[in-house]
Amino acid sequence: MKPDTSIPLDWIRLELIPLPNYVSQFDPMILWWNPETGILEGEIAVVTDIVNAAIEQGSISIIPSGSMEITQPLHKASELAAILGQYFWVIPEPVKRPFELSNELDSSNRIGLLN
Repeated sequence: MKPDTSIPLDWIRLELIPLPNYVSQFDPMILWWNPETGILEGEIAVVTDIVNAAIEQGSISIIPSGSMEITQPLHKASELAAILGQYFWVIPEPVKRPFELSNELDSSNRIGLLN
């Protein structure tokens, strides 16, 4: 058996589609996220605000009942999914690097948040 020589996919492309009750507030968007480094890339202003508000609050309510502590959503998939899932359908896709589908890599769009 040959050893696995494939390159790990460190980034996740997140397609965000607003839930029906948020269509008037948010546009569909695509982001790239590296959970190991806690970096989001792309048009991230809206998501940055949502994530930072959840961090400040310290927890979010989840349906049907209960709450989830928010400590490091840019490093923990469950926390980021819980935050984004309140506003968007989230379609994740592992990729090698940000902007992979458009063949662009512009480091000026790189932002690390609070982590």
